[in-house]
Amino acid sequence: MPKTREERLEKIPICVRGTWDAKIIDEIKPEARDHIILKRRDSAFQDTELRVWLRSVGINTLIFCGVDTSICVETSLRDAFNQEYDIILVSDATASGIKKHYDTTLERVRDYYGIVTHLNEFEEIIKILEQINSGDIQYKPASNERISEFLEKHNLIDTSKVEW
Repeated sequence: MPKTREERLEKIPICVRGTWDAKIIDEIKPEARDHIILKRRDSAFQDTELRVWLRSVGINTLIFCGVDTSICVETSLRDAFNQEYDIILVSDATASGIKKHYDTTLERVRDYYGIVTHLNEFEEIIKILEQINSGDIQYKPASNERISEFLEKHNLIDTSKVEW
C-alpha cells in the first residue's frame, strides 16, 4: 500500500475489515444465493473478480447505489462504463458526506456515463420491464408517457417484443 494511503488510514480508518464501519447491516446482509465480491479499493472492479463474474452470467447493465457517491460509487461506475457496461445510478439510494460532491457526481453521470433515476421511478420501470419481458403485457408507447419516454430514451426495451 502506498505510504500516503497507509498514513490516511491510520488517521481515519475507512471500512477496514473487522472494524464497525466495515460491518454489513442486517437489512442488506447477503443471502446464501448472493455472489460476494471482496472490495479492496475504491472501485469494485480493481483487484476483484467482479468483471469475470458479470460476464460469465451475461450481465450488461449495472445499477449503482451505496456510499460514498463521489468516491467508491463514482469510481466503480466509471470503471464499469469504461468496460462497456450500461449504467443506472439510483440517486436516492446513495449518499455522500459532502453535498457538493454528491451533486457533482449526479451531474457527471447524467452528462457522460448513464442514467440517473430515483428509487420510486426505478421500481416502477423494473416492474414494467419484467412484465414486457415475460410477455404478460404488450409495450405500447402511449400507455404511460413518462415511463415510455424513459424506456425509449435509454433503449431499455426489447424491441422484438414491442407492438407499435
